[in-house]
Amino acid sequence: MALTPEQKALCRQYLGWSFGFNDQDSHLEQSFSGLETKPAEEALLTNPLAQGGLIESLQDIDARLILAHKRLKAEKVGTIQLNHREVDDLRREGNRFVGRLARLLGVEVRDGGGFSSGLPSGQTTRGGYDSPGNYIGK
Repeated sequence: MALTPEQKALCRQYLGWSFGFNDQDSHLEQSFSGLETKPAEEALLTNPLAQGGLIESLQDIDARLILAHKRLKAEKVGTIQLNHREVDDLRREGNRFVGRLARLLGVEVRDGGGFSSGLPSGQTTRGGYDSPGNYIGK
């Protein structure tokens, strides 16, 4: 069974690959096609979260990262100590799973992948930062 278009889009997102140039960037697309003849490897991607599926694991980490940004989480009861490491820990965990995804598909992770805190190479936002502490624009 082939990956759905949604599953392929999620893989591209987490690996840092472009959505718009699939015909020119065919290595990843060839890897997707190759999975059709390897059901065990495809299952590693598509299994439910409870069975360790990579796509659902990445989605779960992504959702937890979004929630971590929305709230403050106490690390222990009493004098409140905030868990400042939570976001970084989730990014590291996300990057670990992105690495597993890249190895399974035999492709590289581009521009730091979907859990990178920076912008893609050569791209900046007007009046923003291209890396921590490196201000660009007015």
